[in-house]
This record gives sequence, C-alpha cells and structure tokens, in this order.
Amino acid sequence: MNLVKSMKILGIIAEYNPFHNGHALHLRESMAQSHATHSLAIMSGPFVQRGEPALLDPYKRARMAVDSGVNLVLEMPLFAAISSAEGFAAGSIKALEALNVVDCLAFGSESHDLEQLMGISRQLASESPQFKVTLKHYLDQGHSFMKARENTLMDLGILKTSLKSNDILGLEYLKALEQLGSAMTPMTIKRHKVGYHSLALEEGLASATAIRKWHEEGRWEYIEQAMPMKAYEILRQAKHHALLSRAYPLIRYTLLTMDKSTLASLYEIREGLDNRLLKAARATADFGEFMAKVLTKRYPRTRIQRVLVYLLLQITSESVHTFDLKEPKFLRVLGADQKGLELLGLFQKKSTLPLIVKEGDFTSRDPILLYQLELGRRAQDLHSILSQEPWGRDYRNSPYIKP
Repeated sequence: MNLVKSMKILGIIAEYNPFHNGHALHLRESMAQSHATHSLAIMSGPFVQRGEPALLDPYKRARMAVDSGVNLVLEMPLFAAISSAEGFAAGSIKALEALNVVDCLAFGSESHDLEQLMGISRQLASESPQFKVTLKHYLDQGHSFMKARENTLMDLGILKTSLKSNDILGLEYLKALEQLGSAMTPMTIKRHKVGYHSLALEEGLASATAIRKWHEEGRWEYIEQAMPMKAYEILRQAKHHALLSRAYPLIRYTLLTMDKSTLASLYEIREGLDNRLLKAARATADFGEFMAKVLTKRYPRTRIQRVLVYLLLQITSESVHTFDLKEPKFLRVLGADQKGLELLGLFQKKSTLPLIVKEGDFTSRDPILLYQLELGRRAQDLHSILSQEPWGRDYRNSPYIKP
C-alpha cells in the first residue's frame, strides 16, 4: 500500500516507429517535469496512424522503449492506432483512463503553449453552430477534414497560425480528456531541433520519418547517431521491414473481385471513393501509380492508406458499430522492466479492462472482446506477411521483461 501511495504515474501515447533519441529526451523531460516515479507508454501495434505498417513488429519496438527507459509498454487498441487523429487520441486516452491510476499525460508540442491548446480544444469539444456551418463550407469545397477544420478555426479567430503535427494531436488528446471528464493532468514537452517531417540530423536528434528513410536507403551511419544504442541494435538485427506496397497485388485483387456493395460498406468509404479506388486499380499494377491516381485534396495519402488497411482487414462501418471498435475491450502487455512489473501488478487490480500478458493463456466468453482480439491477430499476421516474418506471433509471443 505504501508503494502505491508513493507512486506518480506518467502516461505517454506513442508509436515509437522506431524509438529514437528524441523519444528518449521526451521521456527524460516528462519524468523530470511531472516528478513521476513510473512511466507507461500506450504504443501503436503492427500498424500506425498514417495507415502504414510499422517498421518493426510491436514486441521489438516495445523492447527498444523498455531498454531505453520506459517502465511499461501496453499496445494501443488496434482501431485507435489506424484511425484519424481524433480516433487515435480518443482510443488512447480511453485506454489510459481505464487503468484508473495514471496521474498525468505528457505529449510533444511545437508551440509548447498548453493554455492556448486547451482553449482551442474546448472550442472543438463544443462545436458551436457557427463552427459547424463554416466547417461544412470548407468540406464542400473539397478540403480534407483537418484542413477544413484549421481554416474554420482561423476564420473564427480561434487560431492565428497553422498548427504542426504534434500540436494537432495534442489538441485531440486535450479534447478527449475534456469529453471523458478525466482527472489526468496534461502537460506539453517542447519539441526540440527537428520537426515531425524533417529529414535533418541535428546534434543526435532526427525525426522517425528521417530514420525510416535512412533505413530504406541503408544509411546506418546516420541512424546510429539518432538512436539509443540498444534500440539501434534491435533495428540493425531486423532482417526486413514492413512496406504497404508489398500488399498491392492483394489490394488490387481484392478491389477488382470484391462485390461493389461490400466495397462501399468499408469504413471511411464515402463520396464515391469506392469508384475512384476501382478505377485506379484497373488502370495500373504499380502501387505508386495507383496512389497518385487516387490522391486528391479531399483524399490525402494518410486517409487512403488507412482505407486500404480497412480493406485488407475487412473492417466495415457495420463492424465498427457491431463490435464497438471505438471502445477498447482489453490491453496487451508488450514489455516491462522491474518498475513496469510494479505497475502491472497495480493495473491488474485497478484496471476496468483485462490485461493480456500472453494471448495463448487468455480466455474470454465476450464475443465483442474476442472479435477485437481476432482483428488484432489478423493485423499482426498481415504485418508478418509485409515484413516477411513468421505467422502467428501474437498468439505465441510473451512480453519482453528487462532483467
């Protein structure tokens, strides 16, 4: 009991794709500023929010994080991980909230202005009639949702300059905290040196985007400078990394043979997108050309890639509703150190969601939970195909426990 009373638990929402020096810096500053005793990361699994397969499977990425100082890594609910920024944030915050003991949430921010972000998030949570009308105006002009919302905020004088990637996600975290009435304390950590999409290496800091690009090009001399050594070694030992383009023959075959009504029923298929996908699939056998034919101002790359993942995983609008995919039904343990095991013992007593340590040992009679579990297994097996790894890892794997 004394240990529980002395704990202060920091929550982090991450992809760690892969874990790099910037993540390590974020962790150190978050722990110092929050005065936390224990850290927990909710990390995306085999697929990330951009609709791409993660560079490495979640167990390897969790080991990177634990070896670099994170005490416990839990897998983010799959549907949250492959949703828009709003769904990504909402699902992750719900997962943290279900643990019932997380004290604070730290997220990266370009502006580092928590007060401003909280003010904007309250406006987003309430959505005044004027906001809705202005937003619809920009959507009708063919803008993506995120661009239409930004234009709306600027028109209404709520926002003065465009927000960058971390601040956009931060807004969604704050909005989700507000909507849930969460007691978690939010805090921002200033993003240092390099931006989210930067391809530069500055004083040992680089974006995950740059590291993935260097990995594809074999530029290991840059990668080694940008990652903690243990994380670098895990990446270096991996034989393959996953690419969505490897799935294009399957994507194309599925599009061209699927019943039209079934295609139209997929989640996020709206406004004739099914016809656009079909036309592009008929026209080319090259994934890059396919994407070029589909992308528009309304349909940016990340949205199309997420739709292709929904296609491969057979996620329909009906299944989202029937199996309550926006509400996490379990959390999977991916890795922990000794302090993480202390957290795990606490969560198993306090959490309103079951924690799965090893899937082969887990049983449930809840059909919704079992469907979500099967969907996660399907996503991991798809990642195995795209990364040329053995099939069925979710069922066999145990969490990494750091000695």
